[in-house]
Amino acid sequence: MGENTLLHAGILLFGVFIGAVSQVMLKKAAQKHYDSVLHEYLNPLVILAYALFVGTTLLSVLAYRGLPLSLGPVLEATSYLYVTFFGVTIFHEKMNRKKLQGKTVSCVQRSHWLPLEGKALGPHRNLKNAPAFHT
Repeated sequence: MGENTLLHAGILLFGVFIGAVSQVMLKKAAQKHYDSVLHEYLNPLVILAYALFVGTTLLSVLAYRGLPLSLGPVLEATSYLYVTFFGVTIFHEKMNRKKLQGKTVSCVQRSHWLPLEGKALGPHRNLKNAPAFHT
């Protein structure tokens, strides 16, 4: 992986992290009571969160200019880690074995997109030389 690819991967990871922060901001705003529906959507916290989402979209566009498309979904899967961490630490959500297993399956499911020997594995690729999985 070249230096340019690492820079773009860092940009994408930063954008994914900011997206997770935006989700936290929206959840915090949703926990408050508002006098009207208009105030639910037109308050500083919600407006800033959506502005950050727009920013993360722009960061993704910038990152994909120098990042292989096969690597993007793997890096974006880190959002599961951020959201889980924020849920447990900020919102005091309980983490049990089933939730942890589900999040692990979600992350592993995305890992089949990892680039191997310069080629990405995925449903659109020829898998005849891919290692066999035993069931």
